[in-house]
Amino acid sequence: MSHIAIFIFIVAIILGLAGINRCRSFAVNQDNSCIRTISAFILFFNLFLLLNLITLYISVNLSDRIDRQKLTFIWIVLSWINLFITFGLTYYYYRLILQFHEVDAILWIKHVYKSLFILFAICYLIAQFAFSAGRDTSLFSIMVPLSKYVLFSISLLISIWSLLQSSRTTDRKKRSAMSGFGILFIAGFTVLIIITATNFKPVILFVSLTGLFINLVILLGIRQFLESFFKIVPQSGNFTVAIEDISLLYNISIREKEVLELIMKGKSNKEIEQVLSISPHTVKNHVYSIFRKVGVYSRGQLVSKILVSR
Repeated sequence: MSHIAIFIFIVAIILGLAGINRCRSFAVNQDNSCIRTISAFILFFNLFLLLNLITLYISVNLSDRIDRQKLTFIWIVLSWINLFITFGLTYYYYRLILQFHEVDAILWIKHVYKSLFILFAICYLIAQFAFSAGRDTSLFSIMVPLSKYVLFSISLLISIWSLLQSSRTTDRKKRSAMSGFGILFIAGFTVLIIITATNFKPVILFVSLTGLFINLVILLGIRQFLESFFKIVPQSGNFTVAIEDISLLYNISIREKEVLELIMKGKSNKEIEQVLSISPHTVKNHVYSIFRKVGVYSRGQLVSKILVSR
């Protein structure tokens, strides 16, 4: 059964790399921060699968061939790698959900992630010291599953929040895309929490199958999801005339027009802030002013309105 799980992990990772390539190919010349965040999330998800593959391979094929001291050292190194990959996976998932719902970063959640990372890093260092002093790995045995429990539980709660938010969306395609995404990752993070609680081989097989299924869904559906949800501007589109018409029609100022052009290029608020060298508060004011003048409530509606006006 372990060898079957190893094979499924390999196939899942190959599909994941293909999904990243498809996502990045769609992003050529788009410069869309949402697509970059999706690519980063898929990358960390597959790094997580790769780490599980390496751990499973070592336990099946190398545990009897390596002396206990070297095996313990390898396990500790993998524990540190697991900490960074798990934080990367859950952090980019959090960022992705905020971008899906066109919500600016919630500062207190960012502070929670930073605080948790520092806390777990300190605990890992203490565990490392305990191991170096007395070859005691008991603290590592506690911290590794605990860090996963906490981070996966936060991601599960974020997934539930996202699913509830999607039910309030009036756009049918967007609601359908977000509902499917929410259900997929509620199930995914539930499985990850289950695998953290047990090391039974059937569960490892189930996790490999879950990774395979999620990567297959991403590979087959990522393009349709991006097109229907984000309404990303086609590469061949020239919107200069449409932006000029919108600016004249709705009395948009020169500065707001610059912001509008950057929005059409898929720039986030932070990227607009950097390009125009203005403060985050000023960017938000300009974006809100554009929404108010044009009569829309989100970037997706704004892009759709300009698409129609071409």
